[in-house]
Amino acid sequence: MFRKTVSILLAVLLAVLCLPTLAEAQSKAKATVPSVELTRVPNIGETKNVQGKVYLKGLDPEEYVIVAIVGGQWPKPYYDSYQNKLTASENADYATFSFSVTTGGQDTSYKTFTLYLCEAARLKGVNGTKVTDSFMQNRYVLEMKVDKAAFNAQAELPQPTPVPTAEPYAFKVYEDAMVHYGDVAYMGSQNNGDDGSMTVDPACSENPHSGSKCIQIIYAPPAKNHWAGMMWLSGASNFPPNLPVDGVDATQAGQLTFYARGLGSTKFFIENEQKQQMTLKVDLTEDWKQYTLAVPSDWVQVCVGFGFASSGAAGKGLIYLDDITYTN
Repeated sequence: MFRKTVSILLAVLLAVLCLPTLAEAQSKAKATVPSVELTRVPNIGETKNVQGKVYLKGLDPEEYVIVAIVGGQWPKPYYDSYQNKLTASENADYATFSFSVTTGGQDTSYKTFTLYLCEAARLKGVNGTKVTDSFMQNRYVLEMKVDKAAFNAQAELPQPTPVPTAEPYAFKVYEDAMVHYGDVAYMGSQNNGDDGSMTVDPACSENPHSGSKCIQIIYAPPAKNHWAGMMWLSGASNFPPNLPVDGVDATQAGQLTFYARGLGSTKFFIENEQKQQMTLKVDLTEDWKQYTLAVPSDWVQVCVGFGFASSGAAGKGLIYLDDITYTN
């Protein structure tokens, strides 16, 4: 008897320990509850539509409707169309709604109305004549009491002066042709890389990312321990620490973006006058993909505007490059 009692107590204790805590359950529920943001409300005496956004948190907008009730008993716009659908937006985070809450009688004189966000399934087949504030209790996901005058008074408050944004900065390295950093230097394990293992076509017309041209590089390593690469400089043989002749303003540029596709693995990099590098190792794919190299905020000059290095251990390489640009 004693053993049986102990076994039962242990089973109950294990079950309790496996239950989620109240805080965990509340946190999980809160994470999936949508929220509503009103963007326009008709003031007293006005007939404008009420408009807003529903932040769905991953839920399907087609499964929810907005119900508005004026005076506690009048669903809007009408009895036969009180289930106001949500419209999916380009921004997947929210859906929108817009409908009238002033369709007759004394609607424009009411100071308040109530919005309910509901699961459409819970109102399936429900006649609008039954839909009142009392009916909606325990049938909604979210309830919002709307005060027309208070909303519009808040909307009329002076808005903070927007902080001016920096002017867009774009410094092109390649766009159908070399624009800046047009001096090419080879590097590698044999003859400084200029050993015939790489062939470069800066005007390749084979499926460019944009425009009519892209860069094609074919790497055929003679051995597994071979490596080779290229650097794009501003000024012939103008290697770091020599400063670029017409280089990017590193104080304005925050990043270098470029598109690449091909076959094999390679390392892309940029380099400043102190021979500090920012690098990115990439396994290329058949489709164009955008990549980014950050320009550190303490850099002053970018001497190697763009570069890459490939290893013979990865075998033959094929690299296509396009739309190489520094931006802020």
